[in-house]
Amino acid sequence: MSLHTPYPPYLVVIPRFTGSLSAVSSSIIIYLICRSEKKLSTIYHRIMFGMSCTDILSSVALAFTTLPMPKINLCTGEEDYDWGVLRLGNMQTCKAQAFFVRFGVVAMFVYNAMLCCYYTCAIAFGMQENNIRKRVEPLMHVLTIVYASISGILPLFFYPNFGATDNLWCNKSISCNPAEESTSSNNFLTAILPQVLLFGFLIIASFTLIIRKTIRINRELSMYTKNRTDEIHRREHDNDNDSSNNSEDDFNQHVAKSHETTKVVIKQALAYILTYTTTLLFSSIQGFTGEKIIWVDYLQAVFFPLQGFFNLLIFIGLKVYNHRKFHQHESYCTILHKLFFGDPKTMEPFLFSRISLVRAGGNI
Repeated sequence: MSLHTPYPPYLVVIPRFTGSLSAVSSSIIIYLICRSEKKLSTIYHRIMFGMSCTDILSSVALAFTTLPMPKINLCTGEEDYDWGVLRLGNMQTCKAQAFFVRFGVVAMFVYNAMLCCYYTCAIAFGMQENNIRKRVEPLMHVLTIVYASISGILPLFFYPNFGATDNLWCNKSISCNPAEESTSSNNFLTAILPQVLLFGFLIIASFTLIIRKTIRINRELSMYTKNRTDEIHRREHDNDNDSSNNSEDDFNQHVAKSHETTKVVIKQALAYILTYTTTLLFSSIQGFTGEKIIWVDYLQAVFFPLQGFFNLLIFIGLKVYNHRKFHQHESYCTILHKLFFGDPKTMEPFLFSRISLVRAGGNI
């Protein structure tokens, strides 16, 4: 696709809707965190708060689509009406969009990796919340902000001439020489690939450690359950049958909750990983193939800006699920109303980190 190939109008409108939806969704996450009694006192809430703030920056930038692109053709110095999309900006607004898109997307990617590291420290390494807060969490936030800032700033110096591109957002430098433009794009992809592989490996390694520890705990719980059940059955000859049955039922329920809670946290971690993979998949296909594929363009326009929306679904879904465990008679509408408008103190049992439940459930 050449520089002046027009986009269908609806393809440009799609990210404006999905980007706005993502920004609103991240704002809702921030609202739910701030209205809860715990607020930012838990590590999970602080990570989600940072993730949501960075998503708002990138989602708003993505929602502008082609609007920040220069009206002036950088090669001819004249206004260019041939491209078929609305452009109201200049080179500086295009650079600003490129920075916030890259900063937000990279920060979201790193925060996903940091969330997996948090799960790994709490589940796989068995670290206490206070130790994670003092020794690990500061590095998580500093690494995320610094790395994302560098990723957003450096391309502005290496590729200074940002203008209208054959994409929905300002994402690369413009050259009047097609060969130089292709080289610039390839250099950008080469620079992005190592960081994608690095943090992708970190996420996979963290998740592998979590799964390994969970399998080991499940085996230990199964053996412990068997031994405890045999012990309870032996006591049936000396004690009242009703009391022994109640003891066995209580123990089995406790073990079942431990299994269930651990699995819920693993599903939560996997959901965040799959969400980010989905939002990046079609942009990666387009970037690595180096060709314009129309169906990939459509799917990129839909999914790429939706990280915040998917985060909101996971954030609310897990809290509603946890609340339903203790209040099965309440409808989903009632729970959602309490979540958004109820007393934060009464709703706090499902407004804190699931990691706390994992640690509590693991102490048998």
